[in-house]
Amino acid sequence: MWRHIYSYGKNPRRIALMDKYDLHDMTFARRRDKIKNHLANWEQQARFKLQTAFKQKGIISD
Repeated sequence: MWRHIYSYGKNPRRIALMDKYDLHDMTFARRRDKIKNHLANWEQQARFKLQTAFKQKGIISD
């Protein structure tokens, strides 16, 4: 769900963000990677928690 929200919406272009916040290309890439890692960790935690809950409720099996 998070990936869909942050990937397929009307996202500003990289160059527009770099111009708006006066970022260099490498700084932008580092910040983008840092945010992507945080979102990936949140998604992984959510999947793990949902998987456990779904198994307890019998929605999915091992």
